[in-house]
Amino acid sequence: ETTARLPSLRDYDEAEYPEDVHDQSLIPRAERAVNSAIIWSAVLVIDKLYEGRNYARFYALETVARVPYFSFLSVLHLYETLGFWRRADYLKVHFAQTMNEFHHLLIMESMGGDKRFTDRFFAQHMAVFYYFIASAMYLVSPRMAYNLSEQVEE
Repeated sequence: ETTARLPSLRDYDEAEYPEDVHDQSLIPRAERAVNSAIIWSAVLVIDKLYEGRNYARFYALETVARVPYFSFLSVLHLYETLGFWRRADYLKVHFAQTMNEFHHLLIMESMGGDKRFTDRFFAQHMAVFYYFIASAMYLVSPRMAYNLSEQVEE
């Protein structure tokens, strides 16, 4: 008897790029380095803006944490529309992740993380900016986009 399980992001990476998920050649290393620089700079800004205000900081982080899944869903829908592929399991995984982050966001809102207009404004605009970066990245290099998402979650 087998039990069904939803595929994970790791399943996608391993299935799509089995030999180069953790490739140490120049391009994957460069992608990871660019992603690290993006994450480092974003964390620096967020930590400074929200210094001493943990709920507001986590509200901003949870607002942004939902973005990769939305961008991946958008690109997957585009691929479906153009007839490149049709994989419902990828859509299910990303939608489930979106709902998970949504619940985290609701918790932060209930704790007052979104009280200030400036906190909401910054988090929402940062999320929109990140959406376009993640979508473009996913179109160009899914491996790089997933690595960025992985680094955001760490």
